[in-house]
Amino acid sequence: MYLLTYHGVLASQARDLFSAGSVAMASDNNRDGLYIHRALADIEDEMIEAANTMEDALFVEYWKESVPPSKRIKCWLELADQNATDWKPSEVLFLNKKVRTER
Repeated sequence: MYLLTYHGVLASQARDLFSAGSVAMASDNNRDGLYIHRALADIEDEMIEAANTMEDALFVEYWKESVPPSKRIKCWLELADQNATDWKPSEVLFLNKKVRTER
């Protein structure tokens, strides 16, 4: 919905970009582990950039609150931890990123 609303892009295969097991191997040829964890780890830098540059209205729309850019990754990790069932995203994502100090 974001791509369509904000950029006029219809990406009907967007789910497949992150759900197909073979795509979660950009930085690691190992086929073990949680693919969602590996897929997200591969795009951490892009997630940080998005958190720092996306319009606040998006966070209000989807998270129901305004979140300053410096706290968006922390907020996302908290939301992800609440919704994850087999793993805890905050224990494995953004471990070596500057955003960790803001948590």
